[in-house]
Amino acid sequence: MKSVYELNIGNFKHWARIIFFCFLMALTGSIVFVSPVFSSPEPSFDQETYQSSSLNDSAYQTSIPKSRVSNATPALVDKSISEEEPSGLFDKLVFRFQHARAKTRILVVFLLYFSLSFITLFTFILINRTIKSNRRKKADKLTNIYQEQLADYLFGDENEVPVFQGLNNSFDRNVLLHEILGLHSNISGESAEKLRDLYFNLGFHKDSLSKAYNRKWYIKVKGFRELAQMNFKEANEHIYKYVTSKNNILRIESQIALVKLSEDNPLFFLEKMREDLSEWEQINILETINYHKIDIPSFEKYLESNNLSVISFAIKMIGVFKHTFSIDKVIKKLAHISEGIRRDAIKTIAQLEMPEGMDALKQAF
Repeated sequence: MKSVYELNIGNFKHWARIIFFCFLMALTGSIVFVSPVFSSPEPSFDQETYQSSSLNDSAYQTSIPKSRVSNATPALVDKSISEEEPSGLFDKLVFRFQHARAKTRILVVFLLYFSLSFITLFTFILINRTIKSNRRKKADKLTNIYQEQLADYLFGDENEVPVFQGLNNSFDRNVLLHEILGLHSNISGESAEKLRDLYFNLGFHKDSLSKAYNRKWYIKVKGFRELAQMNFKEANEHIYKYVTSKNNILRIESQIALVKLSEDNPLFFLEKMREDLSEWEQINILETINYHKIDIPSFEKYLESNNLSVISFAIKMIGVFKHTFSIDKVIKKLAHISEGIRRDAIKTIAQLEMPEGMDALKQAF
């Protein structure tokens, strides 16, 4: 059995290749455009301003002819900039970046940002992968230990509760709980009862309750499933709050849990349901009833519901479970205002194969 903590390495490799490819593309493009930053910067030079300022200087006029000013100026400026340029590699790069064109500076900033983002993301992925890999290895090791202890407890001569190490650690508790629930769903009879007793003796019902009251819907779902599997009913009122939830998964799981946990009236939540009961919800409720062999004495009271989807479900269930004693109630639905209800009534009457039902169909059509 694979551990619930196993990491999907295939997805990691897929995204790592995509990220690395994007990085190479950005790096290649940036090098093409950013290469001017490693060349000598082009000085900004206003020849007219230089000439006017130079010609106004009398001392400079006597030492340098006017005809030589325009020719000497670029060399002099290049020489002055080269003298200002620092000698250190890092300082030189900073200096040339500051004197580069705006387009070049933008591209350099983009390259640095993307590079740092890539390194940060890749480092996070590697750390996350390492952590999950270590957790998986630890979970596999604990699984082997707990499976041996549970096997000795269930099938050995001793009936004492084994001493499980690490139960003060939430990770270890989750691994053991996963094994207990997995075994419980695959066995029955006395062994299943022993596992249920172990579940309560180790306080796992408190863990399941905590999940059921968690704010995150997917953790609630896990709590609902665990409580229903172990037939712990203290959270029924809380679970009932979610039978009309807008979250489809949470709504269906709460309904399934209540069908399992409410022995006296498994479908009580249908009585006050205002929202439509979808086909998928109806299928899940039926599967739960069949799987757990839940006895529903009668569906007749749901035929009087104000919710058309509940009436439709009740009519279908009468046919599925062959409740022939409800044939008269179904016949009355042949005159229902809803075409869907009339159609369901016709199908159910055909399934029941009762003479009075067939006569009613002949009279109606």
